[in-house]
Amino acid sequence: MHNMDKHTKRKKLSDIIPKYTLLDVIAKDPEEIEMNITDIDDMMEYLSKHIGRSVTDEEQFHVLDIVDEYTPKNRAGNFLGPILPFRYAWQIYLIMKHEGYYEEDKKENNGNS
Repeated sequence: MHNMDKHTKRKKLSDIIPKYTLLDVIAKDPEEIEMNITDIDDMMEYLSKHIGRSVTDEEQFHVLDIVDEYTPKNRAGNFLGPILPFRYAWQIYLIMKHEGYYEEDKKENNGNS
């Protein structure tokens, strides 16, 4: 059995795990921002094909909200890895809509208008 030399530094988990977060991906470079917007548009287009129709603006808002809510984040609020697939967010949206979750939001918003 090979013993570690006393002077050999043990690696911490933080030394091994990639340190990339969404903030690393969403760059301040306008070209990269445009690429991210294009990626989101492509994912919405794929969702539209998946459900067989266009996704309304309201549905897009809820899907993006669900993606943000259910994608794992670190303590700073940055995504830890790939985002929740839009088709899964769509399924969550349908369940929440069926359960009346969004109707309660509408009532609250109409009451405050």
